[in-house]
Parts: sequence; C-alpha cells; structure tokens
Amino acid sequence: MKKVESYSDIAEAILESARGKGTEGARSVARFLAKKGLLRESENILAEAEKIENRKEGKVPAKLFSPHAPSTHLKHELSEMLRKRYSAKEIEWHEFLDPALLGGFRIEAEGEVIDATIKGKIKKLQAYLTN
Repeated sequence: MKKVESYSDIAEAILESARGKGTEGARSVARFLAKKGLLRESENILAEAEKIENRKEGKVPAKLFSPHAPSTHLKHELSEMLRKRYSAKEIEWHEFLDPALLGGFRIEAEGEVIDATIKGKIKKLQAYLTN
C-alpha cells in the first residue's frame, strides 16, 4: 500500500475514493480523516482537492483586486491573457474592491501576483531609481 505523504496525495486519494458515491463518499472521507487524525487539516486538504479538480477541468481561479468594479472589457482582456499564460479553458474570477488602491489592479492566480496598481508601479520606479 502506498504511503500518503502530502495534502496533494491525500486529496487525490479522497477524490478517487469519493467519486460518484454522493453522501456515502463524503461520510467515508470524514471517517478517513478522523481515523488518520487529519480533521484539523481538512481545510488544507479540501483546498488541494479543489486545485486538483480545477486543473483537470482547465479552470484557473483568480482574485482581482481593484479600487472600483472592473469593466467587462477589462475582465475579458485579462481573462484572455491568463488563459494563454496558464493554458486554461476558463478563468474563475473572485473580485475584491479595495479602495486603498489608488488605481490599476492586482491579480493573484496560480501562486503568482500580477501587480498593475499605481502604488506597485511607483514602488518599482523607486527601486529602480535607488539602485
């Protein structure tokens, strides 16, 4: 029997064993986590399972931070850029309004941060000028 070593391994095993089993699958997952003493780690394991499923479906979740609601055109352009960047079929946006941003936007996706805020650009310029 293969030893489970990471959240990813546990999530893969859970997804495989629960696939198509409905509530009985969920119960068996809960029993497994309790038996292994992993209930306190369930948030991390479930987050990893969601990442695995998203990868299989070609979906990339992305957080978009901006000082005001982004236009449909901007979201479309950003979606196209991220689809190409991550070879994704779909970008799943989670939007956050952040009035502290003076302008521009910040995107967090696939462990990356794309900072196109005015504040971020000023910091880059300042770093460039002081080096």
